[in-house]
Amino acid sequence: VPDPQAIQALAGMVADARRPVLIVGNGMQNPRGRKLVALLAEKFGVAVATSYNAKGVVDETSEIAVGMLGTWGMKSANAAVESADTLIVVGASLGADYIKFRDPGFIKPGVQRIVQIDVDPRNAGWVYPVDLAICADGGDAIEALLAHDLGAERRLDRLAWIAEVHSAHPVFDAPTRAAPGTVHNADVIKALDAFLTPDDMLTLDAGTNRIWATTTLKVRTPGQLVVPGGIGGMGWGAPAAAAVKLVHPEKNVVCLTGDGGFAMTMNVMATCVQEQLPITVVVANNGGLGMVRDNLKDRRIAVDFSPTDFAQIARGMGCRGVNATTPEQLAAALEEARGSNIPTVIDVAVDPDSSHVDVSDY
Repeated sequence: VPDPQAIQALAGMVADARRPVLIVGNGMQNPRGRKLVALLAEKFGVAVATSYNAKGVVDETSEIAVGMLGTWGMKSANAAVESADTLIVVGASLGADYIKFRDPGFIKPGVQRIVQIDVDPRNAGWVYPVDLAICADGGDAIEALLAHDLGAERRLDRLAWIAEVHSAHPVFDAPTRAAPGTVHNADVIKALDAFLTPDDMLTLDAGTNRIWATTTLKVRTPGQLVVPGGIGGMGWGAPAAAAVKLVHPEKNVVCLTGDGGFAMTMNVMATCVQEQLPITVVVANNGGLGMVRDNLKDRRIAVDFSPTDFAQIARGMGCRGVNATTPEQLAAALEEARGSNIPTVIDVAVDPDSSHVDVSDY
C-alpha cells in the first residue's frame, strides 16, 4: 500500500512543477497501468516518456506523449527529460540503454527533482540518487495521486511546453532516396504507420529496422507493441508474433524484422503453417547485418549476405511469400495478408545505405 505521507509529498512536488515528466517503464505496461498513466497525464498536463519496453503505453500521438527515450529513442522524449524540472519514474529500472548510458547531461540529480516509484525496493535510487522513493505498485501509487491536485492550474502551460518540445524535435521526416529496386527504411515505417489499426499487434526484432521503428513509429494503440527486452533480441520477432497470435487469436499480428534476425528463426513459419497461425512477417532485407555494418563503417567484417529471397523460402514452407520493391507494393502486400488464412512473409528490398545513424540520437 503506498505510504500516504509519501504520496502527499509527491503530490506537492508535482503541483509545484512547471515541466514534470513521467518516465514510465515496463511495470506499467498492463491494461490498468496504461489507463491510469493516461488519466493522470491528461488531467494535469504531465509529459509521458517511456522506456523501450513501455513504448506505446499511451497513445504516442496524444498531446501528453513525448515518446520513447534513450539512445535509440525519440529526440522529443530525450529533450523533454533533459529540460524537465521534476521526473517521476514509475515501474522503470532506468536501464542503461534508455538513459543514454548515464550521459551526464541527460538525467541530473541535484538539478532535477527525482522521484522513483517501484514495487521492488531495490530499484529506487539504484541507478540515480532520488529525492523521494516510494515502494508500491505503480498503479496503486498513481491511483492514490489522482486523489490530489497535481497542479491543474498549470495544465495549459505544461501542454504548451510539450508542444514546443515536439515542434523543436519532430519525428524524422526528411526526404528519403533509395537505390532503384529498393525502398528506404523510412518507407517501411510509413507503410506500417498507415496500416496499423487497433485490431493489429506488432512485434519487433533487433537491428536497424527496430531502431527506425522505435525512433519514428508513433504507436497509437496502447499495448499494441510487443518487444524483446534489453539491447539484443535478434531472431525474437517472428516466434514472438506466433506467440502473440496464440494469446490474441482475434488480432492481426505483424512482425517487423531484418534479414539477419529472420534467418536465425525463420523455421517458426513452418510451425505457423502447422498450427494455423496466419501471422505476417515483414523482412527488411538490406543484405546484411545493417546496424553492425553501419557501426563498422569502412571496415566490414562478416556483415554482408549473399542475395536471399525469403519470400521464396516461405513458399517452400507452405506460406504466402511476397516480394516488395516499392512502398506501394509493401502497402498492398500488408492489406492482402490481413485477409489471408495462412502465414505471409513479405520480403522488402531495403537499400543497404538506409542507415540507423540517420535517426539515432547519439
